[in-house]
Amino acid sequence: MGWLTALIIGLAVGIPFAIRTFNRYKEREENNRCIHCGAPYDKDAVYCLGCGKNLAKERAKYKPISRNSNLQNKTTKFCPHCGNQVNMDDSFCSKCGNQL
Repeated sequence: MGWLTALIIGLAVGIPFAIRTFNRYKEREENNRCIHCGAPYDKDAVYCLGCGKNLAKERAKYKPISRNSNLQNKTTKFCPHCGNQVNMDDSFCSKCGNQL
């Protein structure tokens, strides 16, 4: 099998898989279910009670980028550890205490 054939097959399999995976994450997030195990959780939960994964970190990773005032005035950002929204001039997260 040539490299071009392998590339075409890889793209044909990989792209639909990535789309299905993203759609599954989006659907579970909209229904307040863990994107890893599907267990239900509260909106303010940081960790999943079913599998123990950090939900806030995953929410920040898959959070859609919007063109609202937060991006225009650049007064807020998100903690890379827990996904909590913090002020641009903060050095530590008020929710998890980690350094930003």
